[in-house]
Amino acid sequence: MKIRFLLFTLSITLGTRLMSQEAARVQPIICHHDHSDQASFVPPQQVQLRSAAVSDFVFNFERDVPTQAREAMEYAASIWEQYLISEVPINIDVTWQSFEEDNVLASAGPTTIYRDFSFQALRGVWYPVALAEAIAGTPLNEEEADIQITVNSELNWYFGTDGRVPFGRTDLVSVVLHELGHGLGYISSADVNDSNLGELGFDGRTIIYDEFITTLNGEFITDISTFQRPSTDLRTAYTSTNLFFDAPEVDDFIGRNRGAELHAPRSFDSGSSISHLDEFTFPAGSENALMTPSLSFREAVHDPGPVGLGILQAMGWEIAQATVTSTAQIQVEEVSVFPNPTRDQVRIVWPQDFPNEMNYQLYDQLGRTLLNGNITQQDQINLSQLPPGNYHLFLQAEERQFRTQIILVE
Repeated sequence: MKIRFLLFTLSITLGTRLMSQEAARVQPIICHHDHSDQASFVPPQQVQLRSAAVSDFVFNFERDVPTQAREAMEYAASIWEQYLISEVPINIDVTWQSFEEDNVLASAGPTTIYRDFSFQALRGVWYPVALAEAIAGTPLNEEEADIQITVNSELNWYFGTDGRVPFGRTDLVSVVLHELGHGLGYISSADVNDSNLGELGFDGRTIIYDEFITTLNGEFITDISTFQRPSTDLRTAYTSTNLFFDAPEVDDFIGRNRGAELHAPRSFDSGSSISHLDEFTFPAGSENALMTPSLSFREAVHDPGPVGLGILQAMGWEIAQATVTSTAQIQVEEVSVFPNPTRDQVRIVWPQDFPNEMNYQLYDQLGRTLLNGNITQQDQINLSQLPPGNYHLFLQAEERQFRTQIILVE
């Protein structure tokens, strides 16, 4: 994701102080399809608790957008309207077209980012325009769109709003709810340049999402004393599989003070890495699965989840929420894997207080499901058909969940 161009500089006088406001355009986030089948439904929690919207999402649909698709998108926006408080309407342009890559669901992001627009915002840090307007309490870009969404017209979409996605179909409500999330703030300036060096910043300045990203050791990627720009250290961090969005608003629901795992695969995926939650930590069916990098067939996620909301709140969004609690905690301790690394088969051993039989799912670094089924502690998983690499194993029984990593060698 590289900055496109700087739009304008504007001076605003507030009392005796002077603030120089700047705006810029950025590239959108690309979201992909996982062609596995993961039938699951996370219903909208807040819609069940309140009826009055606390913000207003206004769509401008391209002529080719089907009527049923428009209704599904309006429904997705109504979910965000129950949570996010803003006195300024949030305007969204929607385009309906095919992509060169057939596994792309959609792309989206803020049309404009602003910095130094209000003394209530961090000085010198970019903010997506919808968030900037919510903080400032006034329009910053007149009536121009705040969020741009392009949806892949070639997919076999499900336009319903009930979460009962048929076999072989993709839930449009989930995708649009996700894409709106990028426009609202799920966007990082992290990138890897042609020299294979990690970069950070749009026009040399970080965006608010970046300010909360930490490594496994608790180092902030925005700390230039640790991570020069550009540098191999930044690239290593981006591809470490161990980056986190660390904020008190998130830690309360994670159950630890390390933050929520971000999508940081071994191979940097421009436009996707860092700007998503980790698919392995928040798999299909998880209440926090909305902002992971891919969506499966029959997977429906109609709620941001407590982690998703916590991230937006940390960045500055005011959230109108009743008590939202986590319904399932993913245990961070590793289960035992023998042997690991391995060439072909592994046996998994988990705590004795877990059920004897567990459901397992094996993911690659991009969050794609490769294997799934049920397993007991006496069974082995055959991995001989997979290429060498790092894989994530997720175990679940009822509301109890475990995860670990498997390394497959030649």
